[in-house]
Amino acid sequence: GRKGGNTDVVIDELLRACADSGNSGEKLYLCDINLQPCSGCRACRKGDVKTVCTRRDDMTGAVYERLYAADGLILGFPIYTARENGLMANFMDRWDCFANPVLSRKMPPGKKAVVVCSWMWPNPHAYDHVIEQMVLLLKLHGVETVDVLALSGTRGKQHGRGVVKHHPDIMSAVYGAGAAFLKTLA
Repeated sequence: GRKGGNTDVVIDELLRACADSGNSGEKLYLCDINLQPCSGCRACRKGDVKTVCTRRDDMTGAVYERLYAADGLILGFPIYTARENGLMANFMDRWDCFANPVLSRKMPPGKKAVVVCSWMWPNPHAYDHVIEQMVLLLKLHGVETVDVLALSGTRGKQHGRGVVKHHPDIMSAVYGAGAAFLKTLA
C-alpha cells in the first residue's frame, strides 16, 4: 500500500516490538521491487526450478530467499476495491510455485505469519472474507496465521492515510500483538 498509510504504520509498530525484544525484521515494499506477474507458464509444476520460478525479477533474485530465511512473516495489505490490493495479489500469485511437488527448495515447515489489513470503510467486518481468503492461501502453502490485525481507517472525523498512529489504544494493541507473535516463533 501507500508508504505512511495505516498498513505501513501498523507494520512499523510490529517491527518496533520485534526490535525492542532484541530481534530484527526487514520491511519489503512491493511497490519498490521489480515484481512481474505470474505468466502461467507452469514450468514450476513440471520439474525442479532452481530459482523457484522461471521469471527473472526481484522475486527470483532475492525475495524467495528472504521468505525461506525468515523465522516469521508479517504480510500487510490495504483493501481499496473489496479485495487485497493488486500488488499483494501479484505477490501471492508468485507463491504458486511453492506447491511444485518436485521443487528442491520448499518453504520450511512451521512458518508462522501475522496478517495486517486495513480499509477505509467504517464497518470493521466488511472485508472479513478477504482476510479469510489470505489466511487460507497461506495455509495452502504451509504457513500458519497466528494473528490477524484488521483495521478500519475511519474513526469519526479522523480518517485517512496513517490515522491509526493517532489512536494510542490501537497502537498499544498492535505492539502487544508483535510481542505475542515473537513468542510463537520461539
